Amino acid sequence: MKRGVSFLIILFSVLSCCAQTQKGFVKTLGRADQKGVALSGVSVRVKGEHNPVLSKADGTFSLSFPDKKNGDTYSLLQVQKSGYELNEIDIIGRQYALSDKVPLTIVMVSKAQLQADKQRIENKAFQTAEKNYKAKLAVLENQKKENTIAIEEYRQKLLEIQSNFEKYQSLIDGLAEHYAHVDYDVLDEKEREINICIENGELERAEALLNQLGIQQRIARIEQQLASGQRLMYEAQADMAAVLKQQEKDAEYLYQLYTIALAKYDNEKARQYIETRAALDTTNVEWQIEAGSFVFQMLADFGSASVCLNRALLHGISQFGEQSAIVAECYNNLGEIKVANEDYKAALELHEKCLAIKRNIPGISNHSLATSYSNMGGLYNRMGNYEEALAKHQYALELEMESDTPNLMDIALRYGNIGVDFFKLGNYEKALEYMTSALDIQNKISNGIHPDVATSYNNIAFIYSDMGNHAKALEYMEKALEINKTIYGSLHPSVAGSLNNIGYENYSLGNYKKALECFEEAQAAFIAIYGERHSIVASGFNNLGQLYSAIGQKEKAMEYLKRSLVIKKELLGETHPAVALAYGNIGMEYYYLKDYQSALDYHLKALAIYQKCYDHDHADLEICYNNLGLAYSELGEYDKALEYYNLSVDMVKRLYGDKHAHLGMSFNNLGTMYMKMGELQKSEDYYTRCLDILKANYGEKHPQIAITYENIATTKFLLNDYRASLEFATKALALSKEIYGEEHPNTKRCVLLIEEIEKKLSGYGIISKTIQ
Repeated sequence: MKRGVSFLIILFSVLSCCAQTQKGFVKTLGRADQKGVALSGVSVRVKGEHNPVLSKADGTFSLSFPDKKNGDTYSLLQVQKSGYELNEIDIIGRQYALSDKVPLTIVMVSKAQLQADKQRIENKAFQTAEKNYKAKLAVLENQKKENTIAIEEYRQKLLEIQSNFEKYQSLIDGLAEHYAHVDYDVLDEKEREINICIENGELERAEALLNQLGIQQRIARIEQQLASGQRLMYEAQADMAAVLKQQEKDAEYLYQLYTIALAKYDNEKARQYIETRAALDTTNVEWQIEAGSFVFQMLADFGSASVCLNRALLHGISQFGEQSAIVAECYNNLGEIKVANEDYKAALELHEKCLAIKRNIPGISNHSLATSYSNMGGLYNRMGNYEEALAKHQYALELEMESDTPNLMDIALRYGNIGVDFFKLGNYEKALEYMTSALDIQNKISNGIHPDVATSYNNIAFIYSDMGNHAKALEYMEKALEINKTIYGSLHPSVAGSLNNIGYENYSLGNYKKALECFEEAQAAFIAIYGERHSIVASGFNNLGQLYSAIGQKEKAMEYLKRSLVIKKELLGETHPAVALAYGNIGMEYYYLKDYQSALDYHLKALAIYQKCYDHDHADLEICYNNLGLAYSELGEYDKALEYYNLSVDMVKRLYGDKHAHLGMSFNNLGTMYMKMGELQKSEDYYTRCLDILKANYGEKHPQIAITYENIATTKFLLNDYRASLEFATKALALSKEIYGEEHPNTKRCVLLIEEIEKKLSGYGIISKTIQ
């Protein structure tokens, strides 16, 4: 979202007098505490002319048109000065009428000032929204406590408040962009006061001042005129310049009211104001873009958003030409709607159009280009093409860093995106490096209390978790929980999600009592927020099922896993990937129960769904192939097991390359199968290949490495190589103790294996044990 601009083309009916010179003036943006001043050394180039002119010390310049006369049109190709940018980028390409009486005024803004203003306004907007969120939540909780609201209505309002707060955060940047570009020099005293209040987060005061202007009555008249078509007649009969001037004021008042309604989470009024503003002039491209952005991001109304954005695209091409920044923005926003609809092919085409236009615009900012590359990177990430996603995100960071005045928040965002790509590619060292860089910047800017900081802590925790460092993951997840509780209070999806993550890490560490406490607390919160029938609640039941399985309560485990499946089928139908995942989890539970035929049946159900959903390589499909290999192996159908293991291996290589940790796990499973078949040398070979890959990805300390040491020890034991078996079993025991402690099942299993090995060695007279 950007500030509103006027697309007025000044036309003159008197064409008899030839004028070959267009006077102009460049000034800086006026702010609340400082008037704009004349700006010298600005390079101004007209379309079709090779040589630019420079503004003088008093900000004036002259454009020469030897073949034009008063009333002929011209357009600007480029306006540049180091350290500055145009306050309204859309004056590039706009058609102006040549005049020897009306000077062309250009407003530029210092990039450093703009960034400082934006950051200040963003911080205030977030603080105001957080305050309003907590106030609304307190009122709702009091209604629940006093039993003055039904539970379903409570949940509905709770979700609405939570959702509005989270979505509002995505609009803060656009709001800050708008107010940071307001030229205070053209405002009267009352308008200045209103804007200052909004920038400082004093929304009640701003609203009172707007009401003193009689704005609500004016809006009612505007809506009546729009509904009856009278406004068109009024404009046709009135002085056009006066009408357009009033229209600009009305539009800004509506935007201010829209800002206030957003911060109060009043979406109905916000929609009324922003759509009325767009209706004031359906040819105003920026107004259509901002209305479309609101209904898309806040209301998920893709149809209405597409109407506004396609209207913006049509008029953008008409007014500025295909190769203009505003047309590129239209393609970008339409692309984001396609992404939300998971129409990735169409989204890619639109984003490529956007980028192609931007590359050809003289003087386009690095940040604008970086945003396009970043959006394409996000799209490739969603498509599973992580290498291409990484390349796009890395280039976006390069562009951002090369800006005259790099924006730290944007740089943090780019670092975070690259970190996610490296994580998906299995490069944990690089993922941690970039995620930590993002976190450091975010902490510096926000003083540690911001949703983005919590997200970074969570992302870093996921990396440590995947690396097997669950203690470190737990440390970062607890930091994320603390921040989320500070921002949202105790009852919020982000808080429940953090509790769920902490439960998982405790589960991985064998701290089952603590894990159960976290899972149950998270699930209680999820049910309080969403009710029993929700996909997140279904996932919570799945987690509880897996935990109960780990502590040996198999019946309870299966009960929860099947409850999860029932909810997902009711909500999503029979052929959704989430339903396939539920089938797979139940299949694995049957596998642990040694009911391998039932396990196979459920994995085949999952496979049938995945094959309908995916006509391409996908991580879900790869895992399913692996699970089928496990089931067929236990059933003694080794040919079928090998077929599915090979499918899994081939897909891992296509998805992630031949050095990914997933490939190591596939080799581990092949090693286990060959052990069952009695082909011990092949088994040892695959376990060794697994160990090499895991060490390359995780280093020397990871739970799966401990298990692989144990597997190699077992294979060497069966090969009667007891000394080598003892060496690997000892490594497995030491690592398991370090990771899990003395009482974990894995540690105890290693102790038993070493005892068996020592018995064999003792029997051969190699070791003599002293019994005390």
